[in-house]
Amino acid sequence: MSIQVIHIKKFEGIEKVDFSKYEEENPLLDLPDYNHKNIFIGKANKSPIMYDIHHWESILRYHYTSVLTNFTYAMHYFYKGIPDDEWMVISELDGSVEYFPHFKEEHYSNLHNFCHFIDVVFLKAFSIFEAIGHLLYKFFELKLNDKDRRDKVSFRSAVTKLKTVNQPLYEELMKIIKSPKYNRGVNLRNQITHNHPPYTLSSGVNVINGETVYSIPDYTSSKKIKNTMVELLESIKITLNVLEKNIK
Repeated sequence: MSIQVIHIKKFEGIEKVDFSKYEEENPLLDLPDYNHKNIFIGKANKSPIMYDIHHWESILRYHYTSVLTNFTYAMHYFYKGIPDDEWMVISELDGSVEYFPHFKEEHYSNLHNFCHFIDVVFLKAFSIFEAIGHLLYKFFELKLNDKDRRDKVSFRSAVTKLKTVNQPLYEELMKIIKSPKYNRGVNLRNQITHNHPPYTLSSGVNVINGETVYSIPDYTSSKKIKNTMVELLESIKITLNVLEKNIK
């Protein structure tokens, strides 16, 4: 058996990335001047709540800027070439399996770098939602149930508590939470964080009724991951627009 040695070139050419090249595919760039706009602070007139809200809006803008930057880097390596739409070929002659049959060495580097920035985008994208959760708690003075240790500040819990505080805002944000685009983002983020990363081959090993079963590994193509990333940014865009419309 021959062993293929692959040399990964980390972040090759990153200093030459053209940020304007991928603007059309980034939904968040349809939000003009968001980095200089405060949704909550202009409506908050209570101290010290006002200063706390200002703090969380700064955190939100930091995550927002990070998403913009890392989205561009991920797209750069995606378009350099990751031919993994067909990531596995089974021989009709002997049943042998070949993974990444269309890859040359540079494609492994592109995939490695793409995945690095995908991790950051999904981390920061959901950090945006959690920062929004903190802002909703602060702005509407939502309360935690001290008797329930599971009741914690989060985007989802904040939206749930808005039902009795601001029904229109609750309904619009709940539509986002229930939307397929948002949930595909949640599922992929959970795979990255808690389970087997979707962009690497799984072991293919499962235990069924106490017996070990070997099967074809799971893998998600870079195109599907990229599409889910764009959908998640669309969910952020819709969320920010809903907030700006309803925060008064």
